[in-house]
Amino acid sequence: MWPIDLGSDTTICNTDSIWLDAYTFGNVEYLWQDGSTSPFYQTGEAGVYEVVVTSPCETLTDAIEITSIVCKEDICDVFVPTLFTPNGDGNNDRAGVSMSGDCFRKLEKYVFKIYNRWGEQVFSANIPFEDWDGTFRGKDAPVGVYVWFYEFTIQGETYFDSGDITLIK
Repeated sequence: MWPIDLGSDTTICNTDSIWLDAYTFGNVEYLWQDGSTSPFYQTGEAGVYEVVVTSPCETLTDAIEITSIVCKEDICDVFVPTLFTPNGDGNNDRAGVSMSGDCFRKLEKYVFKIYNRWGEQVFSANIPFEDWDGTFRGKDAPVGVYVWFYEFTIQGETYFDSGDITLIK
């Protein structure tokens, strides 16, 4: 019988599940903490999971602790475009953070910032529906790649992300 290894303790999002694999070669029997007898065990719950693998020659035991957290994706969908064209045609003229409707009702804090390639802040918003129109200091910003950053708090948890957006005309 080969050694069994359920892996290191791990954290999962509270809507995800994880498969635990205790499979080993040979004439063996498996016994999980809840009485299951498969070499594989699926769970989405936090807790300690233990398996005992028994062969005619030996008995091996392994355990793993799974922690479950609320992830941003579990609360809402967040989207920032990678390209926008502020040319006044009514299509993709503004750049900002899009969130599913439930997010907006739960927001406690919101910050969205955009920087040019020299690190100058060209846009900042503290209100979710405020988008960048592609101007900087009252003039059209040049075509190019800009870096964005957002941070928001929902139900006491702070989430942040960053990326880039290309301005074309």
